[in-house]
Amino acid sequence: MRVIIGLTIALAVVLTTESASVVQEPDICTTAACEAAGKILFANLNQSVDPCTDFFEFACGGWEASHTIPADKSSYISFDILDDNLHKSVKESLSKEPSKTDSNAVIYASDLYKACIDDVTLTARGVAPLVSALNSVGGWPITGQTAPPSDWKDSLAKQVAKFGLSTIFSVSVQPDANETTVRRVYFDASGFGLGRNQLVNTTAYPDVVNAYKKYILQSAVLLGAKDDTQTHQDIEDILTFESKLAKLSLPQEKKRDSSVWYNRMSFEAFNKLTDNRVDWLKLTNDIFTQFGSTIRVKSDELVIIQDIEYYKGVTELLSVVPSRVVSNYLGWMAVMSLGSYTTKQFRDTVFNFDKVVSGVQKESELWENCVNNLLSTISYAVSRLYIDKNFSQKDKQEAANIISDIKDSYNELIKESDWLDESTKNKSLFKLNAIKQNVGYPDWLLKNEDLDNYYNLKEKVDKKKSFEGFLNLQFNSGFRAFKALREKVDLSLSWPMPPAMVNAAYEPTQNSITIPAGILKTPFFDSQRPAVLNYGAIGLVIGHEMTHGFDDEGSQFDAEGNLKNWWTQAIHKKFDQKADCFVKEYSAEYVPEVQMHLNGKNTLGENIADNGGMRESYRAFEAYVKKHGEPQRLPHVTEYTGQQLYFLSHANVWCSLWRPEALKTQIEYNPHSPGKYRVNVPVSNFKPFSDAYKCSPESRMNRKDKCVLW
Repeated sequence: MRVIIGLTIALAVVLTTESASVVQEPDICTTAACEAAGKILFANLNQSVDPCTDFFEFACGGWEASHTIPADKSSYISFDILDDNLHKSVKESLSKEPSKTDSNAVIYASDLYKACIDDVTLTARGVAPLVSALNSVGGWPITGQTAPPSDWKDSLAKQVAKFGLSTIFSVSVQPDANETTVRRVYFDASGFGLGRNQLVNTTAYPDVVNAYKKYILQSAVLLGAKDDTQTHQDIEDILTFESKLAKLSLPQEKKRDSSVWYNRMSFEAFNKLTDNRVDWLKLTNDIFTQFGSTIRVKSDELVIIQDIEYYKGVTELLSVVPSRVVSNYLGWMAVMSLGSYTTKQFRDTVFNFDKVVSGVQKESELWENCVNNLLSTISYAVSRLYIDKNFSQKDKQEAANIISDIKDSYNELIKESDWLDESTKNKSLFKLNAIKQNVGYPDWLLKNEDLDNYYNLKEKVDKKKSFEGFLNLQFNSGFRAFKALREKVDLSLSWPMPPAMVNAAYEPTQNSITIPAGILKTPFFDSQRPAVLNYGAIGLVIGHEMTHGFDDEGSQFDAEGNLKNWWTQAIHKKFDQKADCFVKEYSAEYVPEVQMHLNGKNTLGENIADNGGMRESYRAFEAYVKKHGEPQRLPHVTEYTGQQLYFLSHANVWCSLWRPEALKTQIEYNPHSPGKYRVNVPVSNFKPFSDAYKCSPESRMNRKDKCVLW
């Protein structure tokens, strides 16, 4: 399906005589792209470190020594520079006056950005817009309102529609994981203001918990509360209630098993499940009413509950907790979500909290907050601006070509697998080849009419009312999702992530991979540099995402994205044995900077994907070499072979620095291992790395017992 085009590759020259063949060493690439690539690789190296002892430090030590964490960041990874450039490009586009030929959605985004950065108007308006918004959903008792707290179910329904916020109970409309052509209403535990572990064991995190209480207090005072005994008691009650909610919820690692999170039943059965303490049918229909929708669900309609024990426990809890406490918690979650849209004072309270939680030393500039807010609320319009300026059809095609190469190599690895039976191999190959590819951007994005139809914005931005402009987008987003309950699922309309994002994704319910335009830049991809560097960077990312289709979670879904057990019990047992190797291997990794071990269970899927992605992309690189010959050497790093450059390119993506607070949070909650371990552990499991760098059997980067799945 594909040939990589536009890359600077030199074939090895073979001189043939009647008696012998002499192979000439690959020459040195002298193009500007090669010069730049070689210079970066060299600058990032720390050649005083043995690559067989600590490859991450060898590949990234120079980068670490020459960079510091920006004051407004909690960590700094090499590709954060790419993310920063994306934000600056978007800022530049949004700052311009829109033209008459721009889509209405783009004009809305541009006008809202200008309103968002108008700090003079934000200051003049103060917190009045937030107070008005809170009053529209039942108020916030802690601020001293005299009206009795409203019914929490009424407040929750209004918050879902008006703020795009689900508190206590998360309510959404999504494709049914077991029947992905149909949408259902989903209920899950909601997010919390602190991490689950911090709420479950508050005494173990005194600094964070105290900062959280201070955050609530400062926010309440800004909205008119008195700093008195009653306010402090309200804050203690909020924290106690939230802690109880967290204890009733499942830890993230336990939700990797679909038998835990997929529970489909009728609304009638759902009501009975919670002893009719809550009429879930009425609550759901109230949400549709708040959206102005005529859709009504019925008692026999199916609904999906993602945390059954949480719903049993919380409905019982709500029957005994005072209404003031529940209303205060709902109000606080709304304030936490919306406060930063108002004044500098509110943004300062957020920063003071983040400083304790993540270690940041400086508040982000207002324009950065505004760009981030627009990227999260009207992402496709903002992405259109980015695509028009920064992305070509050629890049889109070349990335698609690499995907095809990776898929070919993964096909080979599945066929060579020694733990799959023939039937499961065939099903795996069928699923792999059925993976849908979202590359760069969806084609409809470039058509103004389609972009406007997607958002269907009825109002224009009042440039003096940015707060209301963002609330309108939140309502618009929720309205689109809920009104689609009866509509046919169209995967082309909404990707798992927008194009203007430095990330990538596999979506199991779609069996699709998404490689957004935002990630198709250096250090991940450059069509002008040698192919080896692209295989080592974006190639590994692509392989990583494909592997998610066959990790501990993705393997529970079939080729159509339906939740279906297509493995035999014997195959599951073999998979679990191999997966357990990764769990133990990563859990044994100790991070001395924060005196913690990695969580091998929570990071299992990502670790499997990192290891599998390396095998797939390296296999694809080998196939490329067989077809095109050894890659040219690079200036500044001429001593390194193509094979060695592949691993350097991969490691360079993950060069990183961390503040201790952020590193702790990463290890405790994030399903991804920190960058150092995303480099060192996979290479230590991979024989071609040891061969390339001639690592002895006793070296740390050439572990004796290698974990291998794919």
